[in-house]
Amino acid sequence: FRGAVGKAWRLFQQQAVEAEFQKEKMRKELEISTAHFDKISSEILTRCYAIICPEPTEILLFLSRRTAYIRHFYAELQRQMKRISRLSEKQQAVFCRFAFNCIHENMPIVYKNEKVLQQLAQKFFSNEKDKRAQMLIKCSLVYVQIDKLFAASKIQENEWQIQKKIEALGPLPANATDELVYNYYWLWIYFYHALENFGNALSYCNQAVEKLKTFKTENSAVSIFRIEMKISELLYYQSKFEKSFQKFKMLSQSKWLGKIPDWGYYSTKYLQVSLITGHLKEAESLISEKTQLPFEKMKRIIIVRDIISCAKFYLFARNYEKAFEFIQLGFEKNPKGKYVQYEIELRNLHTACFYLSGKKLEAVQMCGRNIKNLRSHGYG
Repeated sequence: FRGAVGKAWRLFQQQAVEAEFQKEKMRKELEISTAHFDKISSEILTRCYAIICPEPTEILLFLSRRTAYIRHFYAELQRQMKRISRLSEKQQAVFCRFAFNCIHENMPIVYKNEKVLQQLAQKFFSNEKDKRAQMLIKCSLVYVQIDKLFAASKIQENEWQIQKKIEALGPLPANATDELVYNYYWLWIYFYHALENFGNALSYCNQAVEKLKTFKTENSAVSIFRIEMKISELLYYQSKFEKSFQKFKMLSQSKWLGKIPDWGYYSTKYLQVSLITGHLKEAESLISEKTQLPFEKMKRIIIVRDIISCAKFYLFARNYEKAFEFIQLGFEKNPKGKYVQYEIELRNLHTACFYLSGKKLEAVQMCGRNIKNLRSHGYG
């Protein structure tokens, strides 16, 4: 880097060391306009991307897997979309599907931009004429809609609209790929899961497993494994706790475990059912897996659902000091009760921790405050 770009680069490095970013301070020191500063920043960022990821698509994959960089992902996607018109129809279709999957498969629901997904889908449809490939993308679009409604607790009131959208996809074609079979059935499974119709969800799980068994590929084997994991979870929701535990235990020994992206989610369910059924040895092993890093480092990356599971385990183990430590961490990770369900669960655990550790008067006082909190959110 030379000239103003080189000076800006050195200032960026200095601010990175000092863990701060003061755009206006840097701009004044460089004696340039805001527009010029933005242009220089963009140039530096582009050259950094080229070093980290030589292939343009690798940049999108890199950014989509890091929530701190989601804004940069969408900006980079927009920049790359302007260039794909130079590519062949097939290459454009491949790019659009890749970008679509970066959003759909890697990002938390809160960061999935439906408008961008729709734009990528339409571009894909105009360049890819394979009906199976189109159906796969259509399944994913409906899945995102279910996910959004589920997260907002609005799936029940939109049940029939979503069901019509799934039915509008039509039946699976006779020559469906194993990928399409999995995604089609997974859509129905997730739909009924969101509606808490666990019986129907299980029925579709069993249909999916039978259909996928007709394929003899590694991908189909991994897909079957993921559905078996879902069956374990559904048994948990049906209060068939011992069956759920035994299935989770068996699956946790599978060679396919490292092939699925959502083991972190299922391991939390496995931990919960281990606690419910009193299998504390297995619960302790799962806790060790989640907390093997030093506490200061672990608490920066651990998510709230795992924090809650850790707190429950330490309450079962009568290690109330450790349980309290995780409960406090849970409140820190869920500021101002951002997620109401986590807030309620943490408050209940907080009360239980005080009661079980002998502070019964404080626990009773907490109950009163918790009831007021529930009423403020429309419960009771």
